[in-house]
Amino acid sequence: MKNLENEIRKAFSCTAPLDSIPAEDARELNYAITRFDHATVIQMLPLLMLKEMYESYRYGSTGEGLIFFLDGALLKRDKMGNLVPRNKEIYAERYRYTHEQLKDFTKEQAYAIVQWLKQVATPKYNRLCSVDILSALSFWENRSKEC
Repeated sequence: MKNLENEIRKAFSCTAPLDSIPAEDARELNYAITRFDHATVIQMLPLLMLKEMYESYRYGSTGEGLIFFLDGALLKRDKMGNLVPRNKEIYAERYRYTHEQLKDFTKEQAYAIVQWLKQVATPKYNRLCSVDILSALSFWENRSKEC
């Protein structure tokens, strides 16, 4: 895991210590990240990914919030995690907004996200959100080639 941590830190120029975000705040931020602007996403995402690598949360994990955010296809989920039909206009607007947040990642950042999805998200969350992980992997693998 240390190699992945170094890769994430290098790709995002992240020097902040893991304890700079308390565990309970990280749980909330994993879901709130969808409301951040691009600059804040770039600042917070590496720390949140690293927290997911090392933290065992008392009331279960919240890494699925990061996975849902990183899914560039924006699969729509209800509160129980079930796929739901979409309103095409709302989906198109949300898709544009998310792609605006995700568009300026470097090749190194995209690659670090792919590695995090493979090494952390898949083993921890595959039973909960395997379709989302596969969709996010496809999105970021393509992004790492486009950058």
